[in-house]
Amino acid sequence: MSVHLKAFDTYIGKGAKMLSWDVGLNPDLNESKAKTSNITKRLIDRHSDAIELWEGDVDGRLLMKFVNLNKKGTSKQNTVLEEIDFLEWVETDWENSAIMRCLGGSTFLFMVFGENKVGDVFFLGPVLWKLPQKEVEGLKSYWHTVTKILREGVPMWEASHGKKMITKNNLPGQAAYKMIHIRPKANNKNDVTLLPDGQMITKQGIWLNAKYVSGIVNPLFEARRDEINVLRDMESIDDGIEGATIDSLKRMLKEEAYTPETFVAAC
Repeated sequence: MSVHLKAFDTYIGKGAKMLSWDVGLNPDLNESKAKTSNITKRLIDRHSDAIELWEGDVDGRLLMKFVNLNKKGTSKQNTVLEEIDFLEWVETDWENSAIMRCLGGSTFLFMVFGENKVGDVFFLGPVLWKLPQKEVEGLKSYWHTVTKILREGVPMWEASHGKKMITKNNLPGQAAYKMIHIRPKANNKNDVTLLPDGQMITKQGIWLNAKYVSGIVNPLFEARRDEINVLRDMESIDDGIEGATIDSLKRMLKEEAYTPETFVAAC
């Protein structure tokens, strides 16, 4: 397995801006919260042959996720696993449940990015992880709790959240269990799904808790913390190109972004 992971060695220690160029994304346009997700998708596509080899070797299906760590090595966000079909949930036994499908029957490839002390983001490397069987069995009580709530009916009520009102429910939140929780996974408040009791609820998903994911990938951050703290990602510079030349280039370039090689070819 470690042989296959070497496909990503060449990217380790590179900043998000430099990686954007490497995979054909414009660094100046790839500055949203989704920048590491965009990079990960391009890297996975580029090394699809290696991914196919992993899929043949791992236990169960292979799930690929990106993880962003802050300056302290803690994950910045929870990791979504899949959207919940609540009708299927109550009709399915534990062995065939969504939790077993997501965690008991999957191996994860975490693509890990870390932030250095000045805020530059770097690729730290890939981590392959499979939930130990003992912890899989520990999730059974969580599944029973959620199933019981769904069968009895989900109470929902309005509550203030800062300056706005939100709809709350009694499905287990992030503080209820160390590993996973249920939270919205919807485009907006009108993106809803049906509950077994006939109510409509904003679409929900199963999420890995950020703290739990941090415990899995933090050793990679600690091993490379000193390395990335002396690095700087690429910065924009004044290249002195005249306006007429820039206008001429704009007429030649039709795509949103180019790698250095395709830029040279286009010009």
